Amino acid sequence: MLVLNNEEVAQALSMESCLQVLDDAARAMASDDAVARPATSVVMPKQQLSEWPGAYKLESREGIARTKKMAACRLMSDNFGYRKLSDGSVRKFKIPAAPGERYVGLILLFDTDTSRLVAMFPDAEIQRRRVAATGALSTQYIARQDAHRMALVGSSWQAEMALLAHSLARNISEVRVFSPNREHRESFCARMRPRVSCSIQPVETLAEAMKGSDLVVGATSGPGATVLGEFLEPGMHVTLVRYFELDRRGWERCSVIIDGERPQNDDPMFWGKQVYDFRWVMGGRDKAQGTDFDVTGGDFHTTRARHAPLPDIVAGHQPGRQSDDEITCFYISVPSGAQLAFLGAHLVEEARRHGYGRELPDEWFSETEPD
Repeated sequence: MLVLNNEEVAQALSMESCLQVLDDAARAMASDDAVARPATSVVMPKQQLSEWPGAYKLESREGIARTKKMAACRLMSDNFGYRKLSDGSVRKFKIPAAPGERYVGLILLFDTDTSRLVAMFPDAEIQRRRVAATGALSTQYIARQDAHRMALVGSSWQAEMALLAHSLARNISEVRVFSPNREHRESFCARMRPRVSCSIQPVETLAEAMKGSDLVVGATSGPGATVLGEFLEPGMHVTLVRYFELDRRGWERCSVIIDGERPQNDDPMFWGKQVYDFRWVMGGRDKAQGTDFDVTGGDFHTTRARHAPLPDIVAGHQPGRQSDDEITCFYISVPSGAQLAFLGAHLVEEARRHGYGRELPDEWFSETEPD
């Protein structure tokens, strides 16, 4: 069984390869050669010494890639806190509660022929590449072909990968970056300029970032809307990490909403709602008031937009954008377990080719008795 660390994962997974692997995963989902289930989480609220509570969450998600003979399970053991910012907004942050001020998130990969545990590694680097490349895949298939101006909303570690991935999906000439913290957005631009060939500049307001942009990419950590519908323009393609990054007016103005997968029932927003509906809070959701843990799928906005699953668009089964004036929006609602199975298969192959990681005895992770 192969064990990798985040540094080895980052070395083995290029953004170019992530885009190609996720393209393959989308086609597999469209042909029923991959399957995943909604994320499930259990939450224990923890009252902190402030008005904003904290919480512990254990979350898992799984998927199978038939053609790769690989199954993936992502496990997250997280502690969260909430911080009130000077502008009155609230920011959720993950607490490094493990020894050495570390976080705990794991990917387990299983061989579907032999059932054996093939590999285990932390989830951070593969996750931020998966999210960024999934958003860029939607841009590759749905944004206007002449799209070259990008508004990047956010300046976190996820925004770095979003910029790199979208630079592969379109010939980006100009990027305007907005986040509430001036120092953060300015340092982000300075750090990223040597890594991209386009112009990248920090701006003072969201309106300035979005005006005249062809692509709007949200990559934030706040619990509320950070992309506003009043600034949307005809022909824009919007990519969101989280559904609530776009406000109600924004959803109402969208012509096409691209979902991560076909709905499992008659509700076109099934995959967007699942992370909230498949969540159990100790003592009931009223114990987590003031946090995003009390949000349910019923809080999602309804629209009259046309819905289309990204796998079907990639496979050519359904159209994406049908005119240059349509406002299209993709949010990272894809059931990620299947994607992780595809990415994991590629990662293990690359890691072994380069000699990354360390092997542990298989018998440590198997048993002679049935359960």
